[in-house]
Amino acid sequence: MGLTRAFHLAGARTVVASLGKVDDRATQSLLTEFYTYLWQRKLGKLEALRQAPLTIMHRFDPRKVSSAAR
Repeated sequence: MGLTRAFHLAGARTVVASLGKVDDRATQSLLTEFYTYLWQRKLGKLEALRQAPLTIMHRFDPRKVSSAAR
C-alpha cells in the first residue's frame, strides 16, 4: 500500500497494482490488452481492465502450454 500511496501523493490519479507475485509474460499480455482497450478502443479504465483478461481467456489455447508449466 505504501507504493500506491506514494504514486497518489506524486500526482497519479490511478494506480494498478498487484497484491501478490505475478508472471511477467501474463502481466505483459494483460497490460497490452488493457492499453489497447483504453487507448485504441477508447473504453474507460474499469471497462478496459474488465475486458483485458476476458480477451486473454478467450484466446487461451491449453495445447500451447508446455507440460513443465502445468
